[in-house]
Amino acid sequence: LSWSLAYGKCCMVSNVGNLATEIKDGEDGMLVDCSATAWAVAFKKISSNLNLVKKLEKGAIKKAKSRNWNIIAQRHINLYETI
Repeated sequence: LSWSLAYGKCCMVSNVGNLATEIKDGEDGMLVDCSATAWAVAFKKISSNLNLVKKLEKGAIKKAKSRNWNIIAQRHINLYETI
């Protein structure tokens, strides 16, 4: 998932498990129910809506940038300096 986000790719993940906690449905990816029908509907939605794909990819890039190691390191430094 991290690699997909870093490359700004549209992600569809199951709404069950730890990947579901990483994706904000409709912002940086799609959460899909665990059924073949739900996956088929989600694939059809993605393949027929280029604007949705672009929106999700833009959100993926934004999320990936917020996870930059320099930003994470600075947050830790700031935290340790307040202790």
